[in-house]
Amino acid sequence: MRIIVRIINKILRVLYSIKRHYINLRPTIQIGKGTIIEKGAIISTRYGGTITIGENCHISRYGHILSCGGNIIIGNNSTVNPFAMVYGQGGLKIGNGVRIATQSTILPSNHIFDRKDIMIYEQGLSKKGIVIEDDVWIGAGVKILDGVIIRKGCVIGANTVVNKSTEQYGIYVGAPARLIRRMILNTGILYVKLILTTIIGLVSSRIILNALGVSDYGLYSVVGGIVTFLNVIGTTMVSVSYRYLAVELGKGEQGNAN
Repeated sequence: MRIIVRIINKILRVLYSIKRHYINLRPTIQIGKGTIIEKGAIISTRYGGTITIGENCHISRYGHILSCGGNIIIGNNSTVNPFAMVYGQGGLKIGNGVRIATQSTILPSNHIFDRKDIMIYEQGLSKKGIVIEDDVWIGAGVKILDGVIIRKGCVIGANTVVNKSTEQYGIYVGAPARLIRRMILNTGILYVKLILTTIIGLVSSRIILNALGVSDYGLYSVVGGIVTFLNVIGTTMVSVSYRYLAVELGKGEQGNAN
């Protein structure tokens, strides 16, 4: 069974490679090595502009990347999940390692509606562009509006509406987006706690062993090693969980907005 699965995977990789080379025949679209474009994904420069996708990216079925007259640049190791809409009117630059979840919309343009004597659709568009830096996670249903810079390491919670630029390593939720946590600061606090709790654990274990009349430093080393290991594991788990916290908080914000 495993052999059959491996053969199927190899065949799929060959087909994805052929599709990538075929798409690259178009002068306005360039797709990097190892990038997978699933069946049903739409990558279009129909209304002008260019699309450049880096290496080892994954564009899922029903994901849309539409230049609409602008230029879209996506870095390496980034993903666009099903039903995500990525537009390029005013220019869009996406960095490396960016995750764009299902039903998200990235829209680097806006309707002008200053005049009353003509219809809104006749007044044209403002096009400032959007930049999404490296290592960003964009949760399900997020809307990113024109003129925004999503800075490195940010997490944007589900259903958030981003209308202003963000800080590095921030977690944002709500409509409009608001900062709820800075990962660098909290990670630093966690590791300070790690050091303090480890020292306290080592000192307390030494006191307990002395009180029991145990002078075996080998046993002390084992106990100290266990204390340190448990503290490292606990701190790492809490640090990693900060990224996943944003999604649930985002869902709550959407419920409150409704």
